[in-house]
Order: sequence, then structure tokens, then C-alpha cells
Amino acid sequence: MKLEELLPPIEKKWENKLLEASGKCFKNVHLPSHDHWHHYRVWKYAKELLKRLSPAKEFTPDEITNLIIAAFFHDTGMSVTNDESHGKESKQICQQFFNNNQIQVPENFNSALEAIEHHDDKAYPENIPDRDISINTILSVADDLDAFGYIGILRYAEIYLLRKISISEISNKVISNAERRLKHFKNHFNAFPDLVEKHHERLDILIQFYKNLNNNEENQKLIEQVNKNIAETCPDNLTGLINGLDKNNSTFSKFRNNVNKELASFENNFNELIE
Repeated sequence: MKLEELLPPIEKKWENKLLEASGKCFKNVHLPSHDHWHHYRVWKYAKELLKRLSPAKEFTPDEITNLIIAAFFHDTGMSVTNDESHGKESKQICQQFFNNNQIQVPENFNSALEAIEHHDDKAYPENIPDRDISINTILSVADDLDAFGYIGILRYAEIYLLRKISISEISNKVISNAERRLKHFKNHFNAFPDLVEKHHERLDILIQFYKNLNNNEENQKLIEQVNKNIAETCPDNLTGLINGLDKNNSTFSKFRNNVNKELASFENNFNELIE
């Protein structure tokens, strides 16, 4: 069966259920960089990757089901700990969801659990042929893609600040981490140059912001405001991280508009789903 025939019934069965489950994990946790909407975006990126790999690589209904489950649970462990080892917590949360709700798991469910537990292992393997790409790889790459663009600027800022990395140190750490993510993506999807170019442009937005961070007063103020809001207002969405910036400042207004524009593209997809 073709991918375009497999996806709709699987999404209809699982997407809202999994989004709700992920949302419950973050109900009393203020972590917009990794909340249920991050999981939703990662699934959209995963679906984009699936479509590029198909039909050269065939996917079974169980593989797609395990991938959507992994996408919506991979960072739920961040509701417990923001440590880099959160994948183990995420795996347990996923198992508990299926056990507590007596939901039958798909075939090869362990592949979903493995992908969840190891999605943030950044010792990236190289030169894996397209036909050998597992759901673990697809999840890892999709997760990486959500770290780019204007959304990525805020996601990195929040989690690195929560990990007590100083503002002066953030720049180099973000650039190093993000460039490894792009390399990982390109190693697996270089057969699709238009896709690589699209996401390379999104990486450039992120890189340019952080390259200028320590020498640009407005960029510093923006990250300082994120740090202040984390401590004082506990934002529950990404734009809440930059509340309090001067609305009359054109740079800040443009940044906010760009974040909202990126978020809106995913919100439109969700609205289409529930209509």
C-alpha cells in the first residue's frame, strides 16, 4: 500500500489521542521548548521525511504507527527532568500510557520505545543508506529539524538557560550543536537537495542570531528577557518567553512576527486535522 494511503487512517486513529497524552504530561510544567506542541511539530517533520523516502523505501503500517507514537512521547520525560538522559523517563511514560489505558500496542512496539529512549543520543552514525533508515533515525532527524529557525532560537535559549549555561556561553554551544544536527540530517537525506536547502536556510537563521549574540545588544536583550521570563512568569508558550520586550522596537517586533509565522504554519495543519 502506498504511503499516502497508509498515513491518513493512522493519523486519524492516533494523532489527537497522542497529542492529548503528551499535553497532559506538561499540564503543570512550564516548558514551551519541549511541550506537546514541540512533539506535534516533530511528527510533522517526521511525516515530511517519510514522504521523501517513499516509495524508494516502503513503510509498513506498524512502522508508521510506532513512529507517530515515538514522536509524541520522545520528550515527555522533560516534564520530569531537563537532563540530557530524559529519554529513559520518556520511555517509561509511554509504557505507562499504554498500560494504564489498556491500549493494545502495535507490532514491534519495542522499536518505538527504543527510538524514544535514544532519540537524543548525538553520537550520530554516518553514511547509512536510505533503505536502512530506521524509525529511530527518522525521529532523531525530525527532532533536530525543530531546533532550527526562529522557533529554534527560543527553544535553545530556554533549555540551555534552564541547564544553567550562561548567556555568554550559549552562542558557541548552540552553533556547535546545531551544525552537528544539520550534518546528521544531510548524511541521511542528501539525495533530496531541495529539502536540504530548505532546512539549511532555517539553520542559517539560527546560526546568524547566535553568532551575533555576544556583540549585538538587541540579541542579548532578547535572551536576557527569556531568562527573566523563565524565572518570573513561567511562560506556557514560546512567544511568552519574549513577553516584555519593547513593542516599539522594530527588531523585536520582527522577531516576534517571524516566530508567530513559523508557529502558524503548524497551527494551520492542526486546524485542518480537527475540522
